[in-house]
Amino acid sequence: MTVVRRFVLSAALMVQFLPQFTFAQDKSSCNDCSVVQQALFAAKRLDPGKTRADVEANFEMDGGFQTTDTVRYVFKNCRAIQILVRFEGDEPGKPAAALPTDRIVTVSRPYLEYQAMD
Repeated sequence: MTVVRRFVLSAALMVQFLPQFTFAQDKSSCNDCSVVQQALFAAKRLDPGKTRADVEANFEMDGGFQTTDTVRYVFKNCRAIQILVRFEGDEPGKPAAALPTDRIVTVSRPYLEYQAMD
């Protein structure tokens, strides 16, 4: 066999069998993902109509400039995981006043970002 044929054959075998070895990790044993999974689960439970108190059970307000209507929260177990939550006041159409009874209007998907520093 020529060197080129050996190389092509080796490359073909690697392409065929390498994915089986690379991605064979058992997903249930991925300890590094547990905090991310917790954050995803906590954020998924936040539906429009729930309250600011529901958000603050697992998330806390990030630093930096914030308004009472749209707030950036960090996950308590990993401050790099963040969500944006838009609120309205107790009565629909009223602005939020940063009260535990303010209602959720929208929640972003969790994303990764450095925590804001004042």
